[in-house]
Amino acid sequence: QTINRSIDPTKNTGRNEPYQISDWQVCDQINCYQNFSHLKALHRDLRLVGDQAQETFFVIDENKQYYIKWFYAANNEQKRFQLGYLVANAITFHEDTAELYWQFVGDEWDRTQGPIHVKLILPEDINLEQTQAWLHGPLDGQLSIADQPEIFFSVDRLQPGTYFEARVALPLDTFSMEAREQGAQGHL
Repeated sequence: QTINRSIDPTKNTGRNEPYQISDWQVCDQINCYQNFSHLKALHRDLRLVGDQAQETFFVIDENKQYYIKWFYAANNEQKRFQLGYLVANAITFHEDTAELYWQFVGDEWDRTQGPIHVKLILPEDINLEQTQAWLHGPLDGQLSIADQPEIFFSVDRLQPGTYFEARVALPLDTFSMEAREQGAQGHL
């Protein structure tokens, strides 16, 4: 799977700084996999063989995108994977609001994906009445803002060539002045 480091410039988000992603995690229903990204000789087309490769993954920073590949064993069964990561600079600060614009699934897939469930955990002290969210992609996608500081995004099936992304407007005062000043570098 690939994750773009930059937003498509045609989306007019006011962001021009690439995302900084770390703390990668890949898990299935039973185990979390071992990260082999530290091996400098890894290549995108690497195909590990044997039992040693099972339940491992690696991430390659390809400048414009991150490439994630994981290895598992399955025999006539369905498997679900959970991909986790930390985006250090996910928020774009504007003059009057803070914005998260994130593409959960890109449109490069040639197979149907789903079901897809995303839980966005917001800061505990956020004012939910001043928080707005939009979901872009398939028309049957679902979005709900819980009483807890969480937003849920889901879709049962994502057709090939279709993206699944969200835009969330957050109150600017959710973030410290220091965070806003650091985050504003390279924006707007």
